[in-house]
Amino acid sequence: MSRCSIGEMGGQVAARPRELTPDRSARHLFGAKMRAHRERANMSLGQLKDVVMVSTSHLSRIETADAMPPPDLPRRLDTAFGTDGIFQELYRLALGDPP
Repeated sequence: MSRCSIGEMGGQVAARPRELTPDRSARHLFGAKMRAHRERANMSLGQLKDVVMVSTSHLSRIETADAMPPPDLPRRLDTAFGTDGIFQELYRLALGDPP
């Protein structure tokens, strides 16, 4: 399935990001918070990749709760966004989520 659609002028336009469900689990909340902070910082996934050293595709899967964050990512996110440990706390909660 394509993530892009063809615009009226024949160019590609980006698809809307998948809606997140932060109330489903701590892992979903982690992803929703990551996207919220990334968007607040006006960063694309590609820009965040350069800061936290995790691939764009993996970051995308973390945002949508399709993948668990690697253990060192929460600290890197807290550093990048100045969030004083919130991602580290969310990660500890997400470790208790069912797979």
